[in-house]
Amino acid sequence: MIGTILQLVNPLETVLNKVTELKLKRLEAESDSEKIQIEAELEALEVRKQVLIAEQSNPITRWMRPLWALPFILYTWKIVVYDKILKLGVTEPLDDKMWGAMMLILGAYFTMRGIDKIVTKIWR
Repeated sequence: MIGTILQLVNPLETVLNKVTELKLKRLEAESDSEKIQIEAELEALEVRKQVLIAEQSNPITRWMRPLWALPFILYTWKIVVYDKILKLGVTEPLDDKMWGAMMLILGAYFTMRGIDKIVTKIWR
């Protein structure tokens, strides 16, 4: 399940990993038909990679992840600061579906940030 979430959060990394895997397979391929099939898959992945890179140049697409996380960040801050620290209110708890969505979005958001840092250090 975590692998699926990470693929949704960072699809470019998934494509790049698949390209690396296919290039290794191409080196090990024995027949010409295998090599042709792998080349076709690599071309399709290259197109996918270019689309993902182009999407990231669009400010709306680039800000989509933070915008999805923002309501849950504000909700958490309201509970901690307004309700608990300042003791000025009581916030209604989220229902089970919204709680699940909050955990998924915030978990994926912060997990990917940690993974990005680790990958950056490894690839330097």
